[in-house]
Amino acid sequence: MSNKKNKLVIGVQCRISSSRLPGKSLLKLEETTVLGMCLTRAILSGYPVYLLTSDEKSDDIIEIEARNYGVDGIIRGSLNNVLSRFISLSNKTQADYIVRVTADNPLTEFRFIDELSNFVNINKYFYATMDNNICPLGTNLEIFSSKALKDSFKVNQSAENFEHVTYHLKKISNKEQFLIKNNLGYKNNQFTKMSFTIDKLADYIKVSKLIKRVK
Repeated sequence: MSNKKNKLVIGVQCRISSSRLPGKSLLKLEETTVLGMCLTRAILSGYPVYLLTSDEKSDDIIEIEARNYGVDGIIRGSLNNVLSRFISLSNKTQADYIVRVTADNPLTEFRFIDELSNFVNINKYFYATMDNNICPLGTNLEIFSSKALKDSFKVNQSAENFEHVTYHLKKISNKEQFLIKNNLGYKNNQFTKMSFTIDKLADYIKVSKLIKRVK
C-alpha cells in the first residue's frame, strides 16, 4: 500500500491508570520506558505516529512522555470511550487507514504494517490483523479503514466496543481477514505459547529480562 495513495497513520493508545499494574507505561526498559520503546519502534516504521490518551489530569505525564519521543501528534479524549479517540484521530488526519497499537506491547512487530496494509488493499478489506497463531501475544497489531471505524461507532455503542475499539470489527470479520501467511519468517504455531504483553508485574519483569539478554 503506497503511503501516498492511501494515507495510513499509527494510533498508540495509552493511559496511566491500570487496575493490574498502575503506571506500567512509564516503567523503565533499559534507557527508555515501556511507552518510549513502543513509540520509538512505531516511529521507525516511517508512518505518522499519534499518541491517544485520556483527557484526565493524570494522563498529562503520558502526553509529556510522548512529546519527548517526537510523535506527530497527541489525541486526548474520553477515558473509557477509547473508540472515540480513534474517531478523533481519523478526523484530524483524514487517514484512509489506521493501525491500532497498545502501549503495553513494547515489542509490537511493526514490520507487520506493510504486510497487513497490502493485504487489506488487495482484498478490499475493512479490517485485518495477523492470526494469533503466527505471532506471539503482545507483538500483533490491527489495521482498519476510517470508514469502517466510524460505521462501527454508529452501529455498536456497547461498552465493549468503546473500550476495545475493534470489538465490533472483529465480530463482523471473517476468518480470511486474519492473515496467516507472511514474508517475515514467522511460522504457524511457532510462538503460540509465548507472550510479550505487559499486563502484570511478572510480565514486566519477563520482558525486561528478555530485552537485557538480546540487547
